[in-house]
Amino acid sequence: RYLATESDDRTARVWAIATGQAITPPLKHNWLIYDIDFSPDGSLVATASGDATVGVWSVATGLPLYDGLRHGDQAQGVAFSPDGVSLATTSDDAKLRLWDVATGTLIAGPAAYEAGLVRVRYSPDGMLLLTGSSASTAQMWNAKTLQRVGRPLPHLDPVQGIDFSVDGSTVATASGDGS
Repeated sequence: RYLATESDDRTARVWAIATGQAITPPLKHNWLIYDIDFSPDGSLVATASGDATVGVWSVATGLPLYDGLRHGDQAQGVAFSPDGVSLATTSDDAKLRLWDVATGTLIAGPAAYEAGLVRVRYSPDGMLLLTGSSASTAQMWNAKTLQRVGRPLPHLDPVQGIDFSVDGSTVATASGDGS
């Protein structure tokens, strides 16, 4: 139904796939946007920006639900939980945070890591989070407590891409090291 894009002009937009028309005004940040995610029901979009904020926007109106969710450094990753109740965020301050989508309040974290966390994804069942980091590792976390699960998955370069398989049994990671 919709497609979300992020642009070098420090904005994101939501487009109707059927018509190719923008359905929101530009969703503005004060710096580049590094990640974007739709809520499971498609009513919200979240944006992570180098201005150290995460925006949560109504797709219907293009308006933010609340002031940007503040981070200690550039916000790098966003992911809605499969039930749409929480939002996981990562940033260059090496912290993982969990927010209540309805209120914008912090509900878990910040959980510290060794280096900047650049991406975050939920497992399909919502029980785990997977992060990729500039420390050249991917790490699993308990999605409720933000406790680490298992050992880091090593790479030789920063991990820029991560995802779970549809059934949640496998993870994929991508790094500049070619692995």
